[in-house]
Amino acid sequence: DDSVLVEWLSKHRLPGLTQLSFHNFWDFLNAGRRGLVLALRNPRIPEPENTMALERLREVVQPEMLDSGSELFTDTAEPFNLAVVDGTLPGLESFGISPERLPRVVVFEGPGLWL
Repeated sequence: DDSVLVEWLSKHRLPGLTQLSFHNFWDFLNAGRRGLVLALRNPRIPEPENTMALERLREVVQPEMLDSGSELFTDTAEPFNLAVVDGTLPGLESFGISPERLPRVVVFEGPGLWL
């Protein structure tokens, strides 16, 4: 059934933990699911604050460890798309993400509503 396939693809087009950038931010917001975004300073650098925030996210989401050592972030009890973003990127202040106050978690209820 085509409609079932389209629905599944729209819910699973951002699997796992997505690294957000200018290129995919709006796709993430318009994906049709709530979005939980963890804003870090230089997320690819294992600073103590980043490590702590990612550990807390793992406690909540409980990813599955694969044999390769990678983590598999599957659907949570709440249907969230999960993402990490560099909180120092310009324009994120519009969403309450300030480079001076990182790490931060923002929940997007859609493109026009965030907490």
